[in-house]
Amino acid sequence: MLIRNIVTVLIASAVQIVSGFHSLSPLSHRFTEKRITSQSSILLSRVLVSRPTLLKSTVDDGQQTLLDLFNKIDADNSGEICESELSSLLSSLSITASPSDVSALFSSLDVDASGTICFDEFSQWYSSTLSTQSDHTTSIHTNILSRHTAAQFEATTVPFQIVEDALECAVKAPNHRLTEPWRFYSLGSKSIEKVAGLVPSKKEKWSQIPGWMVFTSQRSPDSIINKENTYAVACSIQNFMLSLNSHSIGSKWMTTPFIFEEEFKRIVGISEEEEVIGCVWYGFEVGGNKGKGGTKRRKSVEDCLKVVE
Repeated sequence: MLIRNIVTVLIASAVQIVSGFHSLSPLSHRFTEKRITSQSSILLSRVLVSRPTLLKSTVDDGQQTLLDLFNKIDADNSGEICESELSSLLSSLSITASPSDVSALFSSLDVDASGTICFDEFSQWYSSTLSTQSDHTTSIHTNILSRHTAAQFEATTVPFQIVEDALECAVKAPNHRLTEPWRFYSLGSKSIEKVAGLVPSKKEKWSQIPGWMVFTSQRSPDSIINKENTYAVACSIQNFMLSLNSHSIGSKWMTTPFIFEEEFKRIVGISEEEEVIGCVWYGFEVGGNKGKGGTKRRKSVEDCLKVVE
């Protein structure tokens, strides 16, 4: 099982490489780029979780691990991997690939075009793949840990493409019954002026905030589904803010009472079938947000975690 898990590294990166060879060998509809990327990430993550020592091993230990893996694929013990051996590996891992897919993959690994994959070619590719996955994981963690509530925003409008990308992330939030309850309302300058006017003492300040995104949830007569919908939209808000943070755009999740009032909903155009979950202010943060850490918490993970055997 251990060897099988390590072998998945080959497929994880190999399918990424194949996705770059569409012009040489178009992939079948079952092997689309989206599926390749998703499967690649899942398989490689599985390896790193099961074998964290791969990232910490010495050069000698790492080379021996790779050699063991290489020899496992090299079924005829020739010292090189041929195309049929690569095809057998794909089949053993239940990866559906046409002969042309296998050929494209093999060609991408056979750097010197010798007709076989030697250990040096395999080793260079593997090391590069492991490094890429490690960088990717670090990037995700850094983005999550660096997200924080922005205090002040510049007047500059955030490009809509960035906002649209953030909404694409928002609709990928976990949603138990696939009800997709989220609805988004992007407020323009006129609407911002009107809703800010609902709180006279804050009107001048709030009118200067460039981005307002209101999140609502579709109501359900079923109380359990209604709760689940609310939770799903809350997750979508987090996804939205994390995406913005990856572009160095600051945000603040606001639940000030006035956004739940009827007049606010009337101005925004929210129907009776929807419930306001929150409003996110966003924009370029005054002073920039690079290098800023997340909000300092009073509780550590140990304070919150209880392990139940």
